[in-house]
Amino acid sequence: MCCGTGRTGRSTTAEIDGVSGKPSSRTKPAESLLCRGRSPVNTRRLVMPASSQSPTGSISSPAGPFSPSRLTAFPKWIRSVPILVGLFVYGVFLARHYGAIAAGADSGGYMNSAKLLAEGRLTTPVRSVPEFQPQTRWPYTPLGFVASDGAAEFKPTYPLGLPLHYAVAGKLLGWKWGTTMVAVLAAIGSVLLTYASLREFGVSAALSFVGAAALALSPLVLYMSFIPMSDTVALVWISAAIYAALRAGRDGAWIWPAVAGFSLSVAVLVRPTNLLVLPTLVLLLPGVRAWWVAALAALPGGALNAWYNHALYGSAFKNGYGGVGEEFGWAQFAPGLQNYLASFHWVLPIAWLALIGPVFLPWRQRGRVLVGLSLWAFGLPLFYAFYHFTQLTWWFLRFLLPAFPALLMLGLLAEQEALTRIRPAWRKQVYALSVAVTLAVSLGLGLSWAKARRIIYLGSDQATYLNASLWAKDHLPKDALVVSSQLSSALYFYTDFPVFRWDYSKSEECAALLNAIGRTRRPLYALIYEFEREDAFRNLPGRWTKVASFRAADSWRYDGPMAR
Repeated sequence: MCCGTGRTGRSTTAEIDGVSGKPSSRTKPAESLLCRGRSPVNTRRLVMPASSQSPTGSISSPAGPFSPSRLTAFPKWIRSVPILVGLFVYGVFLARHYGAIAAGADSGGYMNSAKLLAEGRLTTPVRSVPEFQPQTRWPYTPLGFVASDGAAEFKPTYPLGLPLHYAVAGKLLGWKWGTTMVAVLAAIGSVLLTYASLREFGVSAALSFVGAAALALSPLVLYMSFIPMSDTVALVWISAAIYAALRAGRDGAWIWPAVAGFSLSVAVLVRPTNLLVLPTLVLLLPGVRAWWVAALAALPGGALNAWYNHALYGSAFKNGYGGVGEEFGWAQFAPGLQNYLASFHWVLPIAWLALIGPVFLPWRQRGRVLVGLSLWAFGLPLFYAFYHFTQLTWWFLRFLLPAFPALLMLGLLAEQEALTRIRPAWRKQVYALSVAVTLAVSLGLGLSWAKARRIIYLGSDQATYLNASLWAKDHLPKDALVVSSQLSSALYFYTDFPVFRWDYSKSEECAALLNAIGRTRRPLYALIYEFEREDAFRNLPGRWTKVASFRAADSWRYDGPMAR
């Protein structure tokens, strides 16, 4: 009985809950929330009128080998086997194509920082040659590090979160398998948490499966799961925070606000802009007591973040990105939106349902939860629309990955609510067709985009960084100075050579370096990609001889100034 009204809180209609069509097992928690005067998170599922129910209360369907009654007759663990097998195959697929290589600025920066943490250090000494000491350390600074004038150490550019994951996993499993497992577990965890959040939000099992599959096989998720990047790790922790907040709104146990707060603190460690999800969590959590529990659980992560930033950059509110605010501006907004319009239907087609579906959502019954999720689902894309890099190409939508679960929840709930308006006689057939079409469109568009852009080869394409660095370690003189830019972070991770950044050096600094090298006869080599060769040799003119090639990169030996 509910609140002494003399009526039960149980619906007279049967929910479409997966293939069974049975009433949800969560009726009692929902009733208890209603009795406390709050609208439950998951009380509006796609429902069928009582006239279409079988005598047992489940949705009637023709008898056959795949009928609901026969499927649900199996024990739960047997019904879970296909899901577990699918997740295992998905994990093996990701691990098989993952490139655990310190490549470029991002991957190399994260892995270099993780290597320092594993060694018990926050910074690394400047590698330089004594005969050339410029006024600043920038000419010797590899990608992924920042330098201070006159300082004897380099500081990592990137936040602490992902390197900390890598450092722990690397200690346990080694760098290759450690970073691989972080990526695989982050992707699988994101898929599971998204499914769980959809179910907690009131989306049927079938549509929740569609949402989880759309996320798992999104070309953006695959792209960021094949290389060492922070995006899927940020996604999994934000997904955990949102799921925990939804659970807290249902059963009121203190553990769920604590999980939400802790997950948020780790997400902010991984990427500071994840703090923008805070208003969403405030609206999803059930009240002041839950807010305090979440805040206390977030305190250790926040303190660690503040300590790290203060130790490296002099303030708890500074980080290695420096003047990143200069990359935001009104001039970037229109091009950013254009990239959204050009790319979103490939990376997450269901997002468009979230955009056009608010008219179908139950705002009157669940306004607080819907507003909270909308703030995150649309607020994060709005924020990054002003960011310079968002406009450049489709995979820069990676910054929006943490908002994907919220977009899926809003889009799929809107689809589900729209289906309740179909005539009862057609509703079940239209529902099945809608699920099939949504799944086919999502996977078809996403996988075709992934295939066209050879995403599956992304990890193996990073091998140039590893091969060139290991070749240099084995073949270059131990006292060599290596000119590099794109490969500089990989060289720092895999070798002990100092690097000279031709792109960070003024023309007079390049001339001074060549004069110093000429006096001391120190071996000078260049490890550069083809796209940077012309500019590099313009800054460092002389007689350069190619000594090795690594697909798109080459190694060159400096043989002295040009003949006069």
